[in-house]
This record gives sequence, structure tokens and C-alpha cells, in this order.
Amino acid sequence: MGADPIPVIDLSDPTPEVVEQFRKAAGTFRFFQVVNHGVPVSLLDRLVKAVKAFHELPPEERMKHYRRDMANGVNYFSNVLVTKAASWKDSLQVRLSLTMAAIDAIPDICR
Repeated sequence: MGADPIPVIDLSDPTPEVVEQFRKAAGTFRFFQVVNHGVPVSLLDRLVKAVKAFHELPPEERMKHYRRDMANGVNYFSNVLVTKAASWKDSLQVRLSLTMAAIDAIPDICR
């Protein structure tokens, strides 16, 4: 038996059913693909390039953004600092809602 396919959510016709698709995909799969969202591919390519560039910075540069609280809307996490497990995971969060990230708090390379 094969794995379930990744849910694909089409935003070309936003309806209450689409909201339900988001809820189900987020609650069941924890991730999904969104299509027809209107974000230009060129912008997505720039975003991926910036995030890769951030993670290629020397550790001391990345650590300037290491924090657990979301007071400034930007957080860098690295579980290598809190676990001895071999599953190293680094994450950079930039909040665009609730606590909006201050522009000067976003790493220069990601602006």
C-alpha cells in the first residue's frame, strides 16, 4: 500500500470548501501544496535563494538571530544546541502576522 499523496489546495476559486481543505490538510498531514496562489515564481525563487544563503552563513552570524521568544517576530532555531540526536534541524521564522517582524530584525541576507 502506497503513502497518501500530498494534499494540493487550489486557490483559483476561494470558497468555504477551500478553507476546509486547509483545515483538514494542516490537521492530518501537517503540510500541503498550494497552487494558483498568485505569488510569482520569481519571488518564490528569490525567497528560496535567500533562505539558503542564510543557512550557509557562518554559525556566529546565524546565532545573532537565535531566540525562543517571538518578541521581534524573527527566530532562528537549531536543535543541535538542545539535543544529542543526529537529526539536526535549523529553522528561520519570520512572522508576518500576530507579532509582525520588524524589518531591521530580519537577517540582511533575507530582506
